[in-house]
Amino acid sequence: AMIVEQMAGLAEASDAELQDMYAGLGLPRADVSRQVVMSRLKCYMLWQEFKPAELRKECARYGISATEEPEEIIWKLVLKSWGYFTEDLPDAARRPEFEPPPRQKKASGTCSSKLAGSFKTLGLQLTASQEDVKKSYRRLALQHHPDKNHCRREAASIEFQKVADAYEVVMEHLKKLGK
Repeated sequence: AMIVEQMAGLAEASDAELQDMYAGLGLPRADVSRQVVMSRLKCYMLWQEFKPAELRKECARYGISATEEPEEIIWKLVLKSWGYFTEDLPDAARRPEFEPPPRQKKASGTCSSKLAGSFKTLGLQLTASQEDVKKSYRRLALQHHPDKNHCRREAASIEFQKVADAYEVVMEHLKKLGK
């Protein structure tokens, strides 16, 4: 629940406060829109909540090696996914000064894990819009609907329910953020 509150706080923050949070990550102030800054901060917050295995999967999407500690993995994700380097990540001697805030300890079974899992179930990135969520839900609901899968009705019913649950979690989250 804490991460949902933090993300909701982003929507209420002023542009200057968002830029301060962004700069607090050790990065130069962003010359991008408010929505982009908010999206990046949300990704960072979710990455902090990810388990190491989830971080490694995220790195695989960006073609980043993920053999380091979680803080270092998050650093690489930030740089690569936000376009701070277009080539391969630099070695330690060429890194910009970057001191990520310490990872927050999380209680097991927190809402953020459920939220991240829900995005994954729907096959979406963490920055997806409500429209993206609706499109993905419709596609997956049709694909897994028990009436469309006569031969494997029970398995389809379970998958269909997972998709429906994920849709509810993600849409509730996006509504709270006003997205």
